[in-house]
Amino acid sequence: MSGLVSEFPPGYIKTIEEMIVATAKISFPDYNNPMFGDAWLVKKEERVRRFQSWSEVFPDNQFIKYFATEGKEGQLPGYLSSALTPSGFYTFRNGWDNKSTVMVLKASPPGKFHAQPDNGTFELWVKGRNFTPDAGAYVYSGDAAINKMRDWYRQTRVHNTLTLDNQNMVVTKAVQNKWQAGDYLDVLTYTNPSYNELNHQRSILFIDQQYFLIVDRAIGKATGTLSVHFQLKEDSNPVFDKAGKKVYTSYPDGNNLLIQSLNTDNLSLAEEKSKVSYEYMKETERPAFSFEKPKTDAQTQQFVSILCPYSGNTVPQITIKENEGNDYEKGNINLTISIDGKKSKVKAKLY
Repeated sequence: MSGLVSEFPPGYIKTIEEMIVATAKISFPDYNNPMFGDAWLVKKEERVRRFQSWSEVFPDNQFIKYFATEGKEGQLPGYLSSALTPSGFYTFRNGWDNKSTVMVLKASPPGKFHAQPDNGTFELWVKGRNFTPDAGAYVYSGDAAINKMRDWYRQTRVHNTLTLDNQNMVVTKAVQNKWQAGDYLDVLTYTNPSYNELNHQRSILFIDQQYFLIVDRAIGKATGTLSVHFQLKEDSNPVFDKAGKKVYTSYPDGNNLLIQSLNTDNLSLAEEKSKVSYEYMKETERPAFSFEKPKTDAQTQQFVSILCPYSGNTVPQITIKENEGNDYEKGNINLTISIDGKKSKVKAKLY
């Protein structure tokens, strides 16, 4: 702080330190953060240099020192998953190194210029690969032609969240209903008033520190086509199994991801076109898809999806069984999930 530390009140200095810690909490093991809003990828060396400069200001903070020294010094905190509740950023993780699984989700209060109508979107990073990178921003701002290009990347439908008739969210004002982190189960539920007369309630369950169950509920009188969108990495070469209502990646190194709908009602899988921008004014086409169903009245509609990272080229066989007392409406979860014959009983309160 250029030798002017004494000029700042202690509360301000503490806030700066907490901002740096927040950056670490939402960092992937390659030191990048999600490309939410007006963000692009940054080289690891640059991120490390930033942590080094921050560590000079806060030398007693062992967490910052860990990032500044790439783990050679310092100490990790005594937790894995974490919530930045006021800003609406939630991190699910089973570790901090390159072998880890990390999901960062955004469910924020209203934002300004840099924010996008994308509450509920997330990036999922597994063993060195970001399977669902955010669209990015492509371009910052300019005349009408430039802003049109920017607006394409702002669309709700090109993010990992729910839409009504593929329209942009009208309101981004998420309210946290529950956040609970544990050794074997992390639970997040929030509700966002996405559209006129339609609230989107999303619950994320990180189960056994291995896979994710997502429960999306569309609540309200609005009618139209509901879609839960997923954006994939440009080189994922996915297989779209429309009959099985699932999509899986085909990486030769065996680090793969299965996304499957566990709905038993009438639901379809639709392939979509998407793009991603990792650098300013550079874009790449990439695959995307959505699970879709009609909403014809005021009855709540729901989507139950599983995101299951796996090793190898054999796609896991997944089934779900609702046990006595399971009630999505009341937020009571009592399920048995079977993955390749291995059963896990999942009991939780969503709110």
